[in-house]
Amino acid sequence: MFAGYLVLDALVGNGDRHPGNRAILERQSDGVRFLAPTYDHGSALGAGLTATNRRDKNPEAFARRGRANPFAPRKQVLVVLALQAVARSGANLWVERVAALDAISIRETLEAPQDRLSEVASTFMERVVLENQRRLCQ
Repeated sequence: MFAGYLVLDALVGNGDRHPGNRAILERQSDGVRFLAPTYDHGSALGAGLTATNRRDKNPEAFARRGRANPFAPRKQVLVVLALQAVARSGANLWVERVAALDAISIRETLEAPQDRLSEVASTFMERVVLENQRRLCQ
């Protein structure tokens, strides 16, 4: 499951998967422990960029700079880290799911009311996801 976290992080450019952004849950009924659903993606998709930054930056180049900062060694390439985790765990289904995403579904997922997400932001995010999808699935 953690390989799936890393594939999602690589897809959306979330370099903030530190220990506070993952958790183990325990079912009270039987004590079974499991990885919590993923949360806190506040740094994903260039969330901190201004509209001017998004207009001026190349989304594909931005995607290629995605790093996993909390892991040792520091600043590993997100896509490489995710693919290594998939290879070690045999969890190829995560990359297969990313490969199954089509551009229309990605675009529709990023559609939001104009006052919530601008066309510039939506287009930037879409191109980041498409670039990371390409890199994960090549």
